[in-house]
Amino acid sequence: NATSFRWDFGNETYSVERTPSPLYEAAGNFNIKLLAMHQIGCRDSITVENITIHPLPEVAISRDTLICHGDAALLSASGGVDYKWSPEQMILQPHSAVTAASPDESTWFVVQVTDENGCVNYNGTMVTVQQRPFVNLSDTTLIIGESFQIKLSDESIASYQWSPDEHISCSNCPNPLFTAMETTTYSVAVTDVSNCFTLNYPLTITVQKIY
Repeated sequence: NATSFRWDFGNETYSVERTPSPLYEAAGNFNIKLLAMHQIGCRDSITVENITIHPLPEVAISRDTLICHGDAALLSASGGVDYKWSPEQMILQPHSAVTAASPDESTWFVVQVTDENGCVNYNGTMVTVQQRPFVNLSDTTLIIGESFQIKLSDESIASYQWSPDEHISCSNCPNPLFTAMETTTYSVAVTDVSNCFTLNYPLTITVQKIY
């Protein structure tokens, strides 16, 4: 039995391991040579010609996309004969070239593509999920004539609309100043930056008419 080995993989890489795992960075045909030696001086060699290294599949994938929370994103890939999407639990048909995903939060989706030669490659796409806008309002009580400012500035909210527009410094800003004149229930309609949702939140200001 041979005690030492020298492999020449035909791509200017070599190994002295008994069972190497060569890496080919380019496709093509290669001649693989093995020189086996024994410690007493015996040696033998073998050459396997025209070993074909296939290129990896070129995986095309749908672009990054944005969806509103609760909607589905269309995902598509091409370049092979077998497809596997992950995270699988969010994919309608995880083994289809064209499928849909309904994530609850922004998620990076990866597709594994296998071609007719059994070669595998990957690609990924980002699905950004626009969440519902939320503002935290607490009812308050003021003495007549007092002022009260609310600060709701949020980068995820594009617009604010207050109603009614009485005794309020501005009806379309995030940080209005209220002047307590009489008990009023206000409502603010907020719209997210992706124009997915417009939601209304109430605010009641109770005015104590203490003079």
